[in-house]
Amino acid sequence: MKPTLTAVVGVAWLPIVWLLITATFGTALSAFTGSWIAAHSIILLIAIFVTLVLLRLFIRLGDKIKSGSQ
Repeated sequence: MKPTLTAVVGVAWLPIVWLLITATFGTALSAFTGSWIAAHSIILLIAIFVTLVLLRLFIRLGDKIKSGSQ
């Protein structure tokens, strides 16, 4: 994947991953930390990490598909 396309995919998927993690763990994390601000800060860090992992996975899959077809 080209770096610009990777950045666009990352920016597009970050809010989706953030919303998914918030819907899944938001209430429990808010009750655990006692603050929505702290909970969303933790969720944002997790979302950034998950998005980067997914981007690396997509890049590897793209490289395998690209090298396999030639």
